[in-house]
Amino acid sequence: MHLKVSIAYITDRAFFYNTAVSIVSLKENKNAQSRYDVYLVVVDVEKELWERLYDLNDDNFQIQVIPKENSHQEFQKEDFPVTSTALIKFELPTVLENLDKVLYLDGDMLIQEDLTDLYATKLGENYVGAVVDILAMEQIPSALVKLHCEYPLYFNSGMMLMNLSAMRDDNIPVQLLKYKKEGINFFMDQDALNVVLGEKAIFLPIRYNYMVTIEEAHLGSEILEKYHVDFNRTTLEREQSAAILHLTGVQKPWKYKMPYLTDLFLSYYEKSPYADLDVFNPQEEYQVRQYAFPFDKVREKTKIALYGAGNIGKQYYEQLKRDGSHQVVLWVDENYQEFENTSYDIKSPEYLTESLLEVVVIAIKNQDIVLQVFERLERMGIDRDKIVWSIKWFSD
Repeated sequence: MHLKVSIAYITDRAFFYNTAVSIVSLKENKNAQSRYDVYLVVVDVEKELWERLYDLNDDNFQIQVIPKENSHQEFQKEDFPVTSTALIKFELPTVLENLDKVLYLDGDMLIQEDLTDLYATKLGENYVGAVVDILAMEQIPSALVKLHCEYPLYFNSGMMLMNLSAMRDDNIPVQLLKYKKEGINFFMDQDALNVVLGEKAIFLPIRYNYMVTIEEAHLGSEILEKYHVDFNRTTLEREQSAAILHLTGVQKPWKYKMPYLTDLFLSYYEKSPYADLDVFNPQEEYQVRQYAFPFDKVREKTKIALYGAGNIGKQYYEQLKRDGSHQVVLWVDENYQEFENTSYDIKSPEYLTESLLEVVVIAIKNQDIVLQVFERLERMGIDRDKIVWSIKWFSD
């Protein structure tokens, strides 16, 4: 018996080849007994280009291309990494009107396993199954408060198991577009999807949408803590164990020479109908970006208070532990309550007045917030010459 899986992609001309590579990885890793029906919505892609994809078709793998116009150009942002084409996600319940359920995948994903088990997930009356997006929540926490989306109720829209039937019944496409027009939006489509689908979302294991930039932003222990799964010990093992790798971030493996990911991506590209075009030729060296603690501005054996427990603060703390020449006497954050059940001892900034500290190092990137912190510290009686703020990168 063939197990039928319906899968949808959306792409425009700029992202077409990447999406084609993702489709190849999808086919290469399916089980022989699984039947995949792939629906590819294309915007401004030449027919002679997308027709090549039909070379991938066989008895258990069928691609159907759906050319469509982008009616959402009004939302296009200059220099924004995601185009308004992504808003066609809102229309999938009507574009795929004959389907009750579909697995949506972004074109910057590499599939490493058969997805039949994922597709078989029961949604019940829920609209969507997706993976929590801790990166987005850490990048825009103030925006999420305004969106009324609190952890763990914010998901990444790159992989969504969608209950199209329920979404049609409840007129969700209209509600999504209305929110996009009238609501608060930081991301192109993701905020609207989270707010409108809201409580009718179930959360799936991270292995079904393993966002590779998590590796830059978090230690392995933090990935375990936040997602309740370890995937083994190393970055490579975690990436290899993912069912779906989401190639998030600015540095992409088709542009940069990235460990494991570039070779994996190119291996699928070479099996694609576009291998003869020599589209991808990564030349730039990949840089693992991290924040460097400002050792040049803090004397050795100094008693330090860290202000900020986000990504930067955690990287500073780890570097200070490894260095061993400074003493962290206090670590504070405005949202200290969020760390109560973690391994970090984070206090309220009010504790700064009670500690024998020599320097306060601000571990925050946003300059507007930093100015507010400076003002707060001065009101607390901490001299400005005891406050250090210096954001810079290093690579290792």
